[in-house]
Amino acid sequence: MRKSMKRPLVTAVGALTAVAVGSAGAYAYWTTTGSGVGSGSTDTAHPVTVAQLNAGTTPINMAPGDTAQSIDFSITNPMGTPQKVGTVTVSIATVKYGASWGNAGAVANGGHGDAAHACGAGDFSLVQATKVIDAEVPTGTTSYTGGGSGLQIKMLNRAYNQDDCKDVVVNLSFAVSAGS
Repeated sequence: MRKSMKRPLVTAVGALTAVAVGSAGAYAYWTTTGSGVGSGSTDTAHPVTVAQLNAGTTPINMAPGDTAQSIDFSITNPMGTPQKVGTVTVSIATVKYGASWGNAGAVANGGHGDAAHACGAGDFSLVQATKVIDAEVPTGTTSYTGGGSGLQIKMLNRAYNQDDCKDVVVNLSFAVSAGS
């Protein structure tokens, strides 16, 4: 009589299947609770910078009593978002001698004309000293040129010798107010 190998094989396969199913269904876990915190922050305003465009070429060749010339400028916003700007105001910082006098860069002091009337800020007029922007300035550089600059300068025609104002550089300073 021959022993059947099928029965033990079926029994073994069945037992292994039961163990596999049972172990797959049996698992343990922990339960827990918890909490957490997080935060966000805002950036601060970053100062914009104003630069004269075409410095050395505009305004140029001013003469006593001549017409006003535009002061071209740009505003650079370093932030990744727009910033509100109220106004840009220009003022005369210094008046210095140009290259033809041999003492270029020296503050005008009357040494090349009427000593009693040294060339200075009073020999020039900022016809329009303030540009109202009152808007958001986008990221990067925005230029204001020609009539759009809103800033103008001219040399005044005084009743005295203005030779000291020949070949001078009128250095400008810009100030920016915040928008509302």
